[in-house]
Amino acid sequence: VFRFAANERSRFECKLDGKTWHACTSPTVSRRLPTGRPAFRVKSIDAAGRESAVETVKFVAGRRPR
Repeated sequence: VFRFAANERSRFECKLDGKTWHACTSPTVSRRLPTGRPAFRVKSIDAAGRESAVETVKFVAGRRPR
């Protein structure tokens, strides 16, 4: 689960490594995480269309035990 916010009214776009940007909301739940050390990225876009800097979170993902 990824949670994020902006200081002003904005929409968000998110992506995981190797994927394209897509509209997202907070919280975002990703059930198909790549194994290894992927990165989740999020940016906000305000009403005027200005994009924020991209925020990146790196994490460790592995297979679930059976």
